[in-house]
Parts: sequence; structure tokens; C-alpha cells
Amino acid sequence: MIYKESKENLLRQGLIKKCLLDWKSINNLIKRAYTDLKTAKRNIDDDEECAYNYAYNAMLRSGLALMFSEAFRPEI
Repeated sequence: MIYKESKENLLRQGLIKKCLLDWKSINNLIKRAYTDLKTAKRNIDDDEECAYNYAYNAMLRSGLALMFSEAFRPEI
């Protein structure tokens, strides 16, 4: 399935919806994801589980930033 079809399917299923493009929110998400990655790196030797949680959160924030950059958001 190509990317455009995937977006259309997700819209049709009501899992995502269109939103206004907000570069400030996108920038904040990217900055926070970067901070989470730095924190994960600092914690990897002392608390591996904590580090993985921070890395996971960074991935989620990065994914949201990507969605927002295309004027979509998850429907929750």
C-alpha cells in the first residue's frame, strides 16, 4: 500500500483527521524528542528500562511531529 492510500484509509476509518499546520507545535515536539533522546543516552548505563522509555517517548513525539507537518493528527 502506498503512502497516499494509507493516509486516505486512516482518514476514512476515523483514526486520523486534518488539522491546522502549526510549526510552533512541530518545533516543540522535535525539541522535546531530542531532549528525551539525550536523557535516554544519559540513563542507559544506570537504568536501562528508564532509557528505553525515554527513547520510546522520543519516537512517539517524532512521529507526531511528522503527522503534524502534513496537517494531520491522531483522532483520540
